[in-house]
Amino acid sequence: MEIVFPTPDAVSFEDGHAVFDAIVDGEPVNCLITEGALSAAALVDHIIPRKEAFSIGRSSIFEAVTRILKASPGVPVVLTWADLTMASVSAS
Repeated sequence: MEIVFPTPDAVSFEDGHAVFDAIVDGEPVNCLITEGALSAAALVDHIIPRKEAFSIGRSSIFEAVTRILKASPGVPVVLTWADLTMASVSAS
């Protein structure tokens, strides 16, 4: 499975969420990263802009989205705080 993630400039921020298309085996798959997931990925204890949180947590976000896409190919992804916290617990 080949997954291509967008550049930071191609990510939009709507209603508190980050939204982008990942290209999976040549096909776009919509991905929505909740505000809670952005906070969990950024690992900060204060309020920062969503775009900055996405930038800080981008590698964690993309790893979690990859796991979800591999488990459910072609299905739109909604990444939540729980998806990131469960991944960090299982990695420990």
